[in-house]
Amino acid sequence: MRKALFAGVIILLSACNQQTEKKFLQIPDLEQQNLKGKIRQVVTENYAADSTGKIGAMDTCCNSVEEYDDNGYSSKYITKDAKGNIKTEQSFTHNDVGLFTGMTTMTGNKKTSSLTVEFDVSTL
Repeated sequence: MRKALFAGVIILLSACNQQTEKKFLQIPDLEQQNLKGKIRQVVTENYAADSTGKIGAMDTCCNSVEEYDDNGYSSKYITKDAKGNIKTEQSFTHNDVGLFTGMTTMTGNKKTSSLTVEFDVSTL
């Protein structure tokens, strides 16, 4: 009984002494959206529909273009009106492992906001 208990304690102590490597897995935006292939951009246009389902005029809300970088991360998001004029443009940056590091929003060629994210790499 003592030998079994002693062996159990040794196994427990050696298991607790193992160093674990911290790894952060960042899944690219294209993969999260279940898009396959070398996609560079996704264009979304919304149209009004009448009661019979017939497509009418383009909706002025929610028309957008989302662009992706070579690693599959979103790099730019542009909203447009029904005439194709840009309303807002957001640019995104990511670090080498794909973590979001910043964003800049432009409205009418004027910077309206920005955000920068810094990480403590020892916690990743």
